[in-house]
Amino acid sequence: MAIKKLCLVGLLNTCLLSVFPAHAEPNPFGQVVQINTRLQSVVDKPTWLLIVRNVDTGLVLPYVFDFKNSDENFWLALTYSRSYRITASSLKFGSYTINNFCHLEGGIISGESVSVRLTGNLTPDPRTSQCYVSQYKTSYFPIAGGGS
Repeated sequence: MAIKKLCLVGLLNTCLLSVFPAHAEPNPFGQVVQINTRLQSVVDKPTWLLIVRNVDTGLVLPYVFDFKNSDENFWLALTYSRSYRITASSLKFGSYTINNFCHLEGGIISGESVSVRLTGNLTPDPRTSQCYVSQYKTSYFPIAGGGS
């Protein structure tokens, strides 16, 4: 059984290295954009489009997050790179769109992940919600399971 597990781990590593070539970062998923929401209310069923561009390879990664009228959401956008740029952050309510939502679009971010906390009331009026954006240096994003 132990040999089967070692073979499976070896095969998985070989597959990952073929998809994500070895580079300075030990984490093939690169930096992350972490989004947490704690909303009091959500009007309609908005959709948040986030487009991340890996500046090392040119890979463009679109992420679509749907708000389902719940107060708490947790999402991750993987960059697969140490350096990336958020090229679009648009919140769409039917035919109305808020461009550069949370002011995430901008220059190249290198060696840092981004954390976004969204609070308030999510409506087509951007003044009813607040975005708290912070950057932190790390190439790892630990995901811990629930404790007992």
